[in-house]
Amino acid sequence: MAIGQSVPMVDSFARVTGGIDYVLNYELPRMLHARILRSPYPHARLVKIETSKAERLRGVAAVLSRKDLVGQNQIEPYFGQVIRDQNPVALDKVRFVGDAVAAVAAEDETIAAEALDLIEVEYEEIPAVFDPEEAIKPNPSVVVHPEYPKYGRLPFRIQFLNKPELPNVYAYRPIVRGDVEKGFEEADLVMENRFSTGRIHHSALESLSAMARFEPDGSLTVWTALTMPFFTRSALCS
Repeated sequence: MAIGQSVPMVDSFARVTGGIDYVLNYELPRMLHARILRSPYPHARLVKIETSKAERLRGVAAVLSRKDLVGQNQIEPYFGQVIRDQNPVALDKVRFVGDAVAAVAAEDETIAAEALDLIEVEYEEIPAVFDPEEAIKPNPSVVVHPEYPKYGRLPFRIQFLNKPELPNVYAYRPIVRGDVEKGFEEADLVMENRFSTGRIHHSALESLSAMARFEPDGSLTVWTALTMPFFTRSALCS
């Protein structure tokens, strides 16, 4: 019986003593290493991306940029858990510092890093929004995703709504229980205040990483550090 007792995790000792191999510890034969070129700007148009020098570097197997995505099979390369609003690499503009602009796969990490330095990118900075309260105001001057109404949606059990006058709001889902106005009228005391809290995020022992391999039968095996692998499978299959 475990009720009323403190029961440790089955693998807790192995986790903290290094007895469990994480994705980062694995290595496959002839494995390629990927590095991502990221934007130094919070909001900017991509005027030009030149990857030819990186592609010619010895040891580079592949370079991914927008030229490899736009127009492929007449399908826009968007993906996402609920709304298809993400790209493997930026297509027309970057939307935050660190947004992926290009990716390199090479024989080792040193070559991959060297290849990133050979990629030439010309940016045109445009106004950005840094205050979330300004961003969610109706009809804001800066719209992060102008294409948002055109993005596809995936079937989901919760209905997420989009309000055209709030283009920077990812999802709008009103929740109403009972007669709120009547509740205020009959209340003995109504308190209004503003509350804030610091950022909260769970701290996983494993670093974010992923590894993939095509099998002889054409299937794809993926090792990744995520909470919900089914979302990864859905994204890869969409």
